[in-house]
Amino acid sequence: MKSKIYIVIHSVILTVLICLPREVYSGGSPWYSPSEYYTFRIYDDSKLYDYNEDGERLPKSTTIQNCELWQRLTLTDIPLKDIHSVVYRYSSKEILRITHLIEGSANDTLMRNQFIRWIVLHKDREIAECLSLAKLCEEIRMEQNDPWYYPTTNDRVSIGLKDIAYRAQIYKGNRLRDRYALQVIRALFASSQYDACINYWNEVQGFLPNGLIKQIIRPYIAGAYYRTGAVERAMRIYAECGDIASLIFCAGKQEDKITEIEQLELLYKYDPDSPIFPKILQEQISKTEASIEGYWDKPIWNTLLGLRNFAWKVAREGKATNRAMWYYTAAYLSDQNGDTQTALDLLAKAEKSYGNSYIRESIMILRIYLDAKTCSCNIAYEQRLLEQLRWLDNKIRDNIDDKVRQKTISNGFWGNYSYYYWNDMLRKIVLSAVVPRYIAHGNYIRAIQLANMADNNLLNIINKQEVYYCYDQTWDEDIVSLSEYRKGTKWHNCLDYSNALFALIDTIGVNHVIAYVQRLQQPSSDFDRFINDRSYVDTDFFNELIGTQCLREMRYADALKYFGKIPSSFQYRLNTYKDGYMKYDPFSWHAMSLISNNTDYKYNFAREMYSLEQFINRTKEPNRKAQLQIRYAIGLENSINRCWALTQYYRGEFFWGLGHVTNLDWTKRTSWKRANAKSERLMKESLAMFTDRESAAYTYWLLGNNTKIMSDYPDTNIGEYVRSRCDNLGDYTVR
Repeated sequence: MKSKIYIVIHSVILTVLICLPREVYSGGSPWYSPSEYYTFRIYDDSKLYDYNEDGERLPKSTTIQNCELWQRLTLTDIPLKDIHSVVYRYSSKEILRITHLIEGSANDTLMRNQFIRWIVLHKDREIAECLSLAKLCEEIRMEQNDPWYYPTTNDRVSIGLKDIAYRAQIYKGNRLRDRYALQVIRALFASSQYDACINYWNEVQGFLPNGLIKQIIRPYIAGAYYRTGAVERAMRIYAECGDIASLIFCAGKQEDKITEIEQLELLYKYDPDSPIFPKILQEQISKTEASIEGYWDKPIWNTLLGLRNFAWKVAREGKATNRAMWYYTAAYLSDQNGDTQTALDLLAKAEKSYGNSYIRESIMILRIYLDAKTCSCNIAYEQRLLEQLRWLDNKIRDNIDDKVRQKTISNGFWGNYSYYYWNDMLRKIVLSAVVPRYIAHGNYIRAIQLANMADNNLLNIINKQEVYYCYDQTWDEDIVSLSEYRKGTKWHNCLDYSNALFALIDTIGVNHVIAYVQRLQQPSSDFDRFINDRSYVDTDFFNELIGTQCLREMRYADALKYFGKIPSSFQYRLNTYKDGYMKYDPFSWHAMSLISNNTDYKYNFAREMYSLEQFINRTKEPNRKAQLQIRYAIGLENSINRCWALTQYYRGEFFWGLGHVTNLDWTKRTSWKRANAKSERLMKESLAMFTDRESAAYTYWLLGNNTKIMSDYPDTNIGEYVRSRCDNLGDYTVR
């Protein structure tokens, strides 16, 4: 049977791993826990999003994607805003001036625009003419859409559209073929020449590159088919485009009266391999993931089950080519719904089905995660886990880009942010699944090892951190190595005292941390060595933590042992020292009393407390023993309250995660309660132990209890001293 103590510790650790510290003194607040990282992915949408300064994903509009295409055609250093101005804001007359600049003098205010400047300096008439034709087509179509426009035979609009279609069709180049084809289609469609539109498309579509421009063209073709009565053909193209709204319209249904699953069924009917399926599923399931964790809304269970059943059906029927994607989707949603066995069964089918490399990676992630949740923590699983971690580690190293480097350097872990999928998955799998199970099985060393790797692997790879500090009354910034960052005395360490590893070793129990450090110094397996190579392994850091926890547990001899292993200068690296929490005298009863020398603050406190314990045990004379015990009790009381930096690294009440707050105030912990109770007991016993009135009065004076002196010891030397020097004697006189 598990002991009550074990159950309490286990539940606390599970909570800590899910909810990182909100008020950890040295770091920022996490926005959400690793268990809440978005996991489901079936297509690479990275090019469809930008990121703001806070790391939030912002969808890229078709407009921005089009500007990026122009950027790739010219020069990637050209600002997108300059391209956007030319393509979407300039008039046809301004665009026409580009051609004049190429042919004549390049002295024009338009040359301030870097896109135009590149076109002119490179004499790129091809791009200039294409832009001019596209802008003319746009303006004529806008005129056609004007509510005051009334068409007449051979009016300016109809002639203009016919001319644009002709000019675009005679383009013989390859570089801009898709863009000229778009102008032909737009002009013919606007002229209601739907058959000509379809015929032209059938002639050229095989020669056009797949991409954004082709995607923009296809809805025009579907619209042309619909207007010629080929409704089924139109619906198939709309399905291929993922234009569900038009598909519903063609089907004669009302969009607000058809469920999301029914919409997917309709799309599936006309194109089982519609390229929009991955996008729809990924967007919908991402919303569901957020809902399940309770951050945005209540769980949308009906939607989740509907998506799961739909995906399962598509996978079974075999009409879709990428069956692995559909089995993976059904497996993932089954697990989200709590049906892990069904998830395992469906995942096994996904692993045996056809899928592209992107899907196979996602399947592997889900496999590692489900294994972590279900496999027994035995030797066989550990061997499998090691291979899985090797695979995941390689993915982390192979896919790092400049954005990941910059975010990591800029203290990306401050808020437990999600910004790199592969590292997110390592942290999610390890911190929310593997570590809690190892704790449940009593393997605390492995739990600490894995938490260490999850927090520090990417930091070690990047090996740089950005720092801000005040120098000569001005703020400065720099980029330093990870080792320099951790040893720095000018800035706060925002990594090591506010992460999952710290949350774990701060609560798991000091004996387990001691055992971990022994294994750290003497690895016994390939697993140990693999994790150590990807972890924070500075034994000074861990020995200081052990010493601090020994102070917390009133194990002063052990505290001396571990503080003695680290240089005295280590305390200058602590955030609690940098912010002045190690300047108070722990043996003074007065709140603002400062210590004369705070060098080796924790070590000297441990030495004094250990010395007091020895003297107390040897002393028989009651008055001397009482004074020693009171000094000990004051030190003990201060170490857990006014001088809390002796025993803690933060002062707060909460470990906080997304959508839930768990109270882990250390004043609620057993160690704090035990120390507090001992301090109160010793104080009470000691005050009752005095036989000498002068000694008793002096002690009450040290404790600031002048009322007690004047009521019980007025005839002592201390009583006389208080009467002669107190301006408010009446406050202490018993009436």
